[in-house]
Amino acid sequence: MADLCEPNNKSLREALDAPDGFPLPRHRDYIERVRTVHPHTVVFRELIDESTCVLYALDLRQDPRYRAIASNFGRKIFAGRAFMEC
Repeated sequence: MADLCEPNNKSLREALDAPDGFPLPRHRDYIERVRTVHPHTVVFRELIDESTCVLYALDLRQDPRYRAIASNFGRKIFAGRAFMEC
């Protein structure tokens, strides 16, 4: 199985990056479609409309410091695509 952290796994990371505007209710199906091309161990946990899967990966969902930062600054600071690319 592919590991997202492997340096040479750019194609899997790109494949799992759903296009902007992709309907949230269809994310589970999207992850499974990617699996047919790029075998992986990513597991759908729950539908979250307030954020991204990064919160699960880094265990930030209930972190009070993260929640304080994410809820301030005009909601422009959050663990999303730009955060992961830094």
